[in-house]
Amino acid sequence: MLGRGGYNGDAFWLGTIHEVNIYDKALAQDEVDFLAAKGVTIGTGANIAGTDLVQPSIFEANGAFYLQNLQPGENYSLEVITVTGKQVMNIDKVDAAAIKHQLQPNMYIAIIRNNGQSFATKLMVR
Repeated sequence: MLGRGGYNGDAFWLGTIHEVNIYDKALAQDEVDFLAAKGVTIGTGANIAGTDLVQPSIFEANGAFYLQNLQPGENYSLEVITVTGKQVMNIDKVDAAAIKHQLQPNMYIAIIRNNGQSFATKLMVR
């Protein structure tokens, strides 16, 4: 449970939780260190229900977006919008796992599309 301990007598968290990430494995120390220093992994990385496919994910570090879990031979597009809905980036065909950008530090929404499916997630540019 987020925001409260596991015991009935524990108080609720009085504040906000800025980011929550869920992984389908225990992260190695170097993965934790990388995420803490360079960027935030976005998306669960969990298997899509009923398939062996893993949901695409994206994170930002050092002026580039890094896409993970893309299936070889598949066509993906990437759209990045502000939290108010203004489009700031649109790539019809993603042909590289790393995409350079010049976005200002802020929170955005990334939408990865593939074969009629869309995967939308928050994206923090630091």
